[in-house]
Amino acid sequence: MLVFILTILSSIYAQTTIVTGEYLPFINPKAQDLGPHSLIVKEVFQDLKWKFEPKFFPWKRVQKMIQNNEATFSYSWFKNKERENDFVYSSEPIEEIPIYIYFNKLKLTDLNRKPDLGDFKNYRSSVIAGYWQEEVFKKEGIKYIVTPTLESNFALLADGRVDFVISSKLSADEALLKMDKNKIDVISRMSIPYKIDQLFFVASRKNANAKKFIDEWDNALRKYKKLKIL
Repeated sequence: MLVFILTILSSIYAQTTIVTGEYLPFINPKAQDLGPHSLIVKEVFQDLKWKFEPKFFPWKRVQKMIQNNEATFSYSWFKNKERENDFVYSSEPIEEIPIYIYFNKLKLTDLNRKPDLGDFKNYRSSVIAGYWQEEVFKKEGIKYIVTPTLESNFALLADGRVDFVISSKLSADEALLKMDKNKIDVISRMSIPYKIDQLFFVASRKNANAKKFIDEWDNALRKYKKLKIL
């Protein structure tokens, strides 16, 4: 009986798939280690004895695949109510990161307080296709341009074609390093973060074993974090 149960469980785990998108520097399909978040997921998967073979797609496609249960898992997602219909979120975040508003100094100045998107109703931004900012901008009625990369966002900001861009500091630093130093002189960052956000591992809500998978993931991630602290 035990052998039969183990065989069934092995079959369940063998059928799982994992998809995600590029989110530099946290997820980098071109890096040998695939980025620090990929490394965390890989180590947790190894502890769980799950197969870690991520496939990379544009974020909109990743979201559709999770929604339709075409893939079991994904990682490094911001939590919002709209996605809870399709995603089962882990309770333990992979990481907490501060999110900043970067602005063109010819258009805006530092607010010297926690910024609110209501402050930017009359300004324009840009966002990578499929990123969370797109949903927020639609809700807030903020005009925006859709781009393929964060470097594109900052290029638009430097040229004055958009007025502000939302990004984590690590992602922004990586994008700005690739740009002409003379062009980025007009770019500055609000001194106080727009928010402190969390990035989560998720499973498809349509998967019959989603809750079980996420419970096991959470336990293993807590164990991983304790070991890293020690």
